[in-house]
Amino acid sequence: MAYRYSFSEGELEYTFQLGNNVWCDVREPYIERITYDDVTQEIKGDSITNAGCYIIDRVYGSGAMFDTASEIPDATATVSKTDGSEYSRTIYWTNVPRDNTTDSLYIGDGVTTIAERCFAYLNGNSQYYDAYYDYTTGQYGYNKQRIIKNIAVTLGSGLRKIGVRAFVPWNTTTEYSMLSSVIVKGNVQEIGLRAFENQQILTGIDFHHSPTIVNGGAFKDCHNLEYVNISDDWKSLDYTGPSYNTFQNCYRLSRISPKNKIKDIRGEMYRNCNMLTQVTIDDDDFGNYSKNVAMYVDLFAGDPESLDEQGYLITEVNENSVINPYVLAYNWKDNWHRIIAYYTDKFLDLHHMGKHIRIREYTRGTMPLKDEDIQYFLKWVKLNGEEPTPLPNQTPLVVSHNGNWYQITY
Repeated sequence: MAYRYSFSEGELEYTFQLGNNVWCDVREPYIERITYDDVTQEIKGDSITNAGCYIIDRVYGSGAMFDTASEIPDATATVSKTDGSEYSRTIYWTNVPRDNTTDSLYIGDGVTTIAERCFAYLNGNSQYYDAYYDYTTGQYGYNKQRIIKNIAVTLGSGLRKIGVRAFVPWNTTTEYSMLSSVIVKGNVQEIGLRAFENQQILTGIDFHHSPTIVNGGAFKDCHNLEYVNISDDWKSLDYTGPSYNTFQNCYRLSRISPKNKIKDIRGEMYRNCNMLTQVTIDDDDFGNYSKNVAMYVDLFAGDPESLDEQGYLITEVNENSVINPYVLAYNWKDNWHRIIAYYTDKFLDLHHMGKHIRIREYTRGTMPLKDEDIQYFLKWVKLNGEEPTPLPNQTPLVVSHNGNWYQITY
């Protein structure tokens, strides 16, 4: 008796309960193999093979998620097969983010928290199975293909807390999907322990200066992260691990908060933050913990615009910082390859020929003049005489320094 086969594709639809009133719709592609009697044309049987991936459609509802992803109940989907019977399948939530294949994730505006590990390993094991039929052998099978889709995440306007390890990636290489962007619509207050650790392609997250709790390791190994824009009043409540490494290996990070407040200078908190060159220190227990590499950078690895001729990173410290005496006495140069230059909150804005230069006032250190916006072509020209005449066709700003007069030029 001869048989022939055909294939039919469809999707199983699941609804997961992520909280008392928070839900998530998930689809799972499947392939139905139908066996026909080639003589009688009758259906002799069919079977369903799942495609090995999930598609998260939306997260919606109101209020908080459960505390941890392990509390999320399993979900079941049912579909009617060609022969009239039903096919049911139950899956665990912990498998869904890992085998997700979508390139965007939206957390609805009514959701207030993200559960611990809720989206850990998002897209980390994304694979899809394409069906094929070999007419020579009469066999069918599936080609497994890895899917890499970096994910754009939007956090809705109601979100207030991001849980522990909420977005930890599966792997630290670009062979696996990672977060490509995070858009924050509201005012997040708390970022959990290691929430975004190892998200290596993120270039920035604008939290609108609202988070006041940023727990240990939250941005560790985010190599390309340039800014996070948290509150100046931030603190950490959880350093479990220990995880005194919140910004460790954020090589490109230059902006933490409006005044770049750094706290808990210990462990490896700011190790290899090569672009963090202007800070306000708010630390009253500096001397009580290990700090040998807390702000360490390699020689010549820092921001080229802020290196001295020996490769040490000139680090501007706000004179109005709340500085523990241990900080001032600590050997920044030998231990961290940094040199302190103190600046005040006073500055002069110079607008000239369509350009804007902000000139800060320095109280101590090696940098009497610093420009934030266009430093690379700001120059000084020494003028002659006790009452020198400014050069024509240059800026109108003339300054005195160490007994000499200088004119600011481009």
